[in-house]
Amino acid sequence: MAARRNTEGAGLSRLVDRDLTELARAGRLANAFGVDGAVTELLALIGRGDKHPLLAGDPGVGKTALVQEAARRIVEGKIEPSLAGARVVEISIATVLARGEKRAAESLDELLEWLAENPGTIVYVRDLAAAAGGPAMSVLSRALRGGALRFVLEADARLAQQLLGADEALAECVHVLHIGEPPAEQVRSILAHVAEAARARGKTLVRI
Repeated sequence: MAARRNTEGAGLSRLVDRDLTELARAGRLANAFGVDGAVTELLALIGRGDKHPLLAGDPGVGKTALVQEAARRIVEGKIEPSLAGARVVEISIATVLARGEKRAAESLDELLEWLAENPGTIVYVRDLAAAAGGPAMSVLSRALRGGALRFVLEADARLAQQLLGADEALAECVHVLHIGEPPAEQVRSILAHVAEAARARGKTLVRI
């Protein structure tokens, strides 16, 4: 039985894109600059546990960077006690579709059950819109209501609005965090911090 469970776990682990806390522990996640307020709000929402954060924003605005920074802070202990020892894993609906040995909904259901065996797991779900209207969304909605796992969801701003308008059960489970482009002054400050960090690592940024 144990051997079978280990085999099943190995198969399901292929559906996990990244273990962000493991990467943070190994120092392989870059610092995110200029996001203190957003990361603090994100961690507060996760810690409360009553609703799951949905990061809504255009591609490239830094949604994944926020989650990576949250994972770094968890590893460094810069969090509320309720999040101590939490593990952040990243999955995508596209990966489940591509690598799952069964139908997407079945593979997703088994993956979430397996992740829930480890208390304190936070599941970062990318490309949420890829599950829209299909059985995988029903599986995800059930897991969001179940309470065994905490989730951070991500979607394009326009698609997020459409999803919530079409799925009342999903809308009741999430709290939307709108992530937008930072103002020009903040961008300059972020670039200055990035350049300083690069110099500290012995690298040179080339201005183009």
